[in-house]
Amino acid sequence: SSSSSSSSSSSSFLASRMIPYSNDTTRVIHLSGGGTCNKINEIIILMCQDLIKSEPLLTDYDSKCGDGDCGLTMKAAAEHILNKAKQSPSTTSSESTSSSGCFPTNDCAMFCSEMAHAVSESMGGTSGAIFEIMLRAMAGYFHGKPANGNASLKLWAEALEVGVASIMAYGGARQGMRTLLDALIPFMDTLLLHTKKAATQNDDDGGGGEVVDVNTVLKLGCEAALKGCEDTKTMQSLAGRSNYVLAETMNGIPDPGAYAVYIAVKAMSSFTF
Repeated sequence: SSSSSSSSSSSSFLASRMIPYSNDTTRVIHLSGGGTCNKINEIIILMCQDLIKSEPLLTDYDSKCGDGDCGLTMKAAAEHILNKAKQSPSTTSSESTSSSGCFPTNDCAMFCSEMAHAVSESMGGTSGAIFEIMLRAMAGYFHGKPANGNASLKLWAEALEVGVASIMAYGGARQGMRTLLDALIPFMDTLLLHTKKAATQNDDDGGGGEVVDVNTVLKLGCEAALKGCEDTKTMQSLAGRSNYVLAETMNGIPDPGAYAVYIAVKAMSSFTF
């Protein structure tokens, strides 16, 4: 069937990019690579601030189509991550690694690993597991990539693609099941489409750098995430806690996880690069 074909495809895609798992606790894999991410902490701060402000709305949505804890779960993680982001080295810092409780900005793999740790420390429930899986897969994708200056939007989009594939491989959800993927996948697809198109045009022109307008592409991605979030208002739930809630109770209410993703990418798209 097409469903099993899609599952097999995402699993093979993921397997080709994963860091091999080992249960040897004496051996620690330190991930590094992908270039710098100089503005990432400023973006993370905006995202966390907006998620904190959105707690009442997320709680209201989740009280009607879940177990009511989405807002508080997101707020707790956002407050924890916000505190760490504010402690992190500035974009002009020469620090090569994160200090205690801080996020490194000079290495994308290290940044994603530290973000995964922060999520693990502060975000409970299924959401915490999902975002930790995504971030660790992204760190694995960046690992070993050349550190040629600031990482491009194209590289981040590709890392996100691996992260989303990991969510689907381990969690089993797909787009259309009324989950956060219904906002995250359209956002990801938009970034991939426009960054790959720009890269192809750049190669055809004999150029060597990124020609994509980051602000424009992120705004398009945000619009796609919003549409995906809006679409969940009329979707039948096929995964998560909302799977146990009567359809008529949820009708007209967006999936809280999808709405949280939209809030985060909206904040990201408001940043001026």
